[in-house]
Amino acid sequence: MVHWIRLFHGITGLLSLTILLAAHGRARSEPFIEAVDPPVVRRGVVSRVTLRGNDLHQAVDVWMSLPGIPLSAAPVAGSSRSTEAVFDILVPAHAPLGLFGLRLATRSGLSNVHPVLVDELPVTKLSPATEFRSTQSRPLVKVQLPCCLAAPCRPESVDRYAIQVAARQTLSLEVVGSRFGKDYDPLITIRDRSGRIVARRDNDPGLFYDCRFAHTFESSGQFIVEVRDARFKGDRFWNYILRMGSFPAANVVVPAAAKPDTTSVVWLPEEANSQITLTVPARPRMPVFFQDIRHSPAEPATWVPLHAASFPATLESEPNDHADETATLATIPTTLNGVLSSPGDRDCFAFRMNRGQTINITAQSREIGSAADLELILTGPDGGELQRLDDASYVHRKVAVPIEARTIFAARKDGLHCLMIREMASSGGPSFTYHVNIHATVPSMQLSSDVSRLTVPQQSWQPLPIRVVRDRLSGPIELTLTGAPTGVTLEPSTIPADRNEIVCRLQADAATMPGLSTLEIVGHWKSADGQHQATGVVTVHPLIDRQQIDKDRRLYSLRENQLRLPPSLRSRFALLITPPAPFSIDLPEASIILTKYQTGTFPIATRRQPGFASPIRFAVSGGQIGIREQERDNVYAEIPDATVAQPSVDGVFFNRINTRYEKVRVDLRATAMQVEHSVTLVRTFELDVRPGFRPAFETGYVNAIPGETLTLQLNANRTPTYNGRIILTPYQDVGLDIPEETVILPDRQQVEITIPIPADRAPGRISLRWQSTGQVGHYEENIIEPYLTIDVKSLPEKKKT
Repeated sequence: MVHWIRLFHGITGLLSLTILLAAHGRARSEPFIEAVDPPVVRRGVVSRVTLRGNDLHQAVDVWMSLPGIPLSAAPVAGSSRSTEAVFDILVPAHAPLGLFGLRLATRSGLSNVHPVLVDELPVTKLSPATEFRSTQSRPLVKVQLPCCLAAPCRPESVDRYAIQVAARQTLSLEVVGSRFGKDYDPLITIRDRSGRIVARRDNDPGLFYDCRFAHTFESSGQFIVEVRDARFKGDRFWNYILRMGSFPAANVVVPAAAKPDTTSVVWLPEEANSQITLTVPARPRMPVFFQDIRHSPAEPATWVPLHAASFPATLESEPNDHADETATLATIPTTLNGVLSSPGDRDCFAFRMNRGQTINITAQSREIGSAADLELILTGPDGGELQRLDDASYVHRKVAVPIEARTIFAARKDGLHCLMIREMASSGGPSFTYHVNIHATVPSMQLSSDVSRLTVPQQSWQPLPIRVVRDRLSGPIELTLTGAPTGVTLEPSTIPADRNEIVCRLQADAATMPGLSTLEIVGHWKSADGQHQATGVVTVHPLIDRQQIDKDRRLYSLRENQLRLPPSLRSRFALLITPPAPFSIDLPEASIILTKYQTGTFPIATRRQPGFASPIRFAVSGGQIGIREQERDNVYAEIPDATVAQPSVDGVFFNRINTRYEKVRVDLRATAMQVEHSVTLVRTFELDVRPGFRPAFETGYVNAIPGETLTLQLNANRTPTYNGRIILTPYQDVGLDIPEETVILPDRQQVEITIPIPADRAPGRISLRWQSTGQVGHYEENIIEPYLTIDVKSLPEKKKT
């Protein structure tokens, strides 16, 4: 890290003498990594890695999502340019194997995240694609086993590797390519010397389009291993890793959870239930992590996803296909583990519950690398079905991401309950494992953030939005930083009891040292009586690779390998501290109202350090905001540059006919050039897109009696920028004498409406709606409002004389 600090001290010293003015033109964007070559580093040795992409000049360091493990990275002198940066990276020998996220730190900020593999096998980097025509196959490459080969994926080509094996030798093979977040579908073919195919493998469960398998060779001699894209596609930014050796060809283990900092025994169902003893290191704040597995200390390892065990494990015991006395007995709390080992297999577990007892049931299969799509069937003491559960889901970037079944169940009777676990399509096999947690309901929370990287100048701050979903808890939640450098603070550090989202400031004071670090944010909650407490880590979901745009300029849905990230990436923020910024930004208004079909302005104020004269350029993002050229996006902004002569500017929001009514947080990015690198500050405000009017009665619910005439005040509720006429017409006929048209004239804020209730109207509830219409800009706006409910009461009985 010394080289990194020296570089920043050099910048600071230069700034103390003079401020260099940037040339006119658009400020550079954030660095973006398209490819890592090779996309693998060998632990315990120095690996030279080339990063390719855009705006990679002035590279200074590399960040990785290794869990609590320091990384050493040094830029190779003279190698940094806009499209390429070269680093020597040293990952400690005790680092875990598996996939982790890598970011590049430049003087302008942090790049996107790109997955890389940490391996223990010797890495051989093959010739780059530029040495071959794109459609020419690579010459046959002879390799020694075990090996880890790194190569580019070229279109319309086949890479061929010669290996020497003994008769009855079992060799494990794996391709890592799709897991790097690219649209790559590798296919492995093994041929003998005559060209005959002896094995072929495409996709394996839990590995997206990648594969990991073992093959036993009947005879000795030379065999050819071919690797290509299954569709003969390729790209200059696609790389793959081919691993071959005697490592376990397993994607899953049973049980799929182990207690950290202990030794555990697990079974590999894909390898005839062979047993492996694991030493599981402590992984603080990581509910899921990659775990090395190997057949023996002298053989190479592979990695599998493992959960940190929270409850005692219950392993299925066959036969247990029915909810009777053969069901495997379990005691709550527990984690049910097993394999749906053949098509149609069902596993049943029985556990005792008391009436009123409430439990959480959470199933997992995809998360542990399993091929199973689970269905859970819960039955009661009398054998009757109580619940049948299939997939749940969560939404990310407007995409519903499927997850396995989960529910909260409250027992209505005392006695033995049974949970049947089956595969939805009645499939089965050694890869169809499951992991089901059953435990008493307790207060819990889920914390998340849209931001996963922050570049914070000294004496400044960047916004950090945090959302919370509470389950059985209320009250404030305290936030603490883990891994933050001295001088970095979070304000506010409390999520109030009445808020589900806040925007914090992550700020660095003047004493914070420039450099790179890994940050985690932990939430703490305690009940008012002190009897209950809960903790949760703020999770993140960085974008892997670019999200593609179709011919109509709409964003494609994210691929599965962009939605399901390596576990180390889910809770780690990359933090880069830089020297002080030469400017600051103020937003005078915290919320902006944008009337549909009209334009809206928002003010921006800037302040500069003496001598700094670069233009400050702006961009906005969030919600339905896009750019003008993307015609399917419905809101865009045009913002002039802030200059020395014009430090305060007004941005303008425009919206199109399909704009949605919504109130969302908007990020404003302000970027300027300083000493040939860019400085970006982010500030947030709320954009409230509304109709030009939203008429509403002073009260939406009234009582009436037959024969009564109601006189009600109707408010126009116009936005500040609309003062046109509003016409209201009844939306449906409810048998009342309502005016066919009511008009609220310009400059009028209210209108009076009379509604007579017929004397013979029977008691009951009447629901009324109106259609409101007005000319807003060039368009006619129609909304189905206001609403009114009239509760007609019976006439009071006359007293007898």
